[in-house]
Amino acid sequence: MTTGPDEQRTSLDLGRVVFFSDCVFAIAMTILALTIRVPPVPQDQVAHAIRKLLPVLASYFLSFAVISLFWLAHHRMFSRIRRLDTPVIVMNLVLLSLVALMPFPTDLLGRYGDSVAAVVLYAGTIAALGGTLAAIWVWASWHCRLIDPATPPDVVAHYTARVVSMPVVFALSIPIAFVSTSAAQYFWLLVIVLRITFRRRFGPLVPGTA
Repeated sequence: MTTGPDEQRTSLDLGRVVFFSDCVFAIAMTILALTIRVPPVPQDQVAHAIRKLLPVLASYFLSFAVISLFWLAHHRMFSRIRRLDTPVIVMNLVLLSLVALMPFPTDLLGRYGDSVAAVVLYAGTIAALGGTLAAIWVWASWHCRLIDPATPPDVVAHYTARVVSMPVVFALSIPIAFVSTSAAQYFWLLVIVLRITFRRRFGPLVPGTA
């Protein structure tokens, strides 16, 4: 069975958007490593300098994990989307602008993790990023506007729960940061608990996977 010009064009447009998005995710994840800089120190103080960089390394791995989760969600989401419209393209560009921004709040969090401003900026960036991704999915999945109409309702609900949970957790951590920056950062671990809960409730998004 051959495909018509419109279907071929739609497939091409989707492929271009996904490829461009993957490139931005990959570049952002690579630039994260550039936030790790060892200052010039005497040779006998190198070990001490490395120990001082431990918070920076922790923020790097945290952001790498967070961006990886967003990339995976983006990949799975667009595997369900069958066509594009202008709102999705615009929201995806906003999403990518926030992904590209991630090295900045990551650097601040690593160097000033006890600062309310650094924690709030980091949590706010993740909340905005996750909120944009959630908006893309809600727009695309509402009454199967842009996704495959054969997508089971439980799958739509599972995607929605996952994609909404992360921005909600990070947004709720912002007021906590004004009381305790450490408590706010520990609160982020709730994302893991929720993912486990959703998997038990709905099962894996892809059969045979986690």
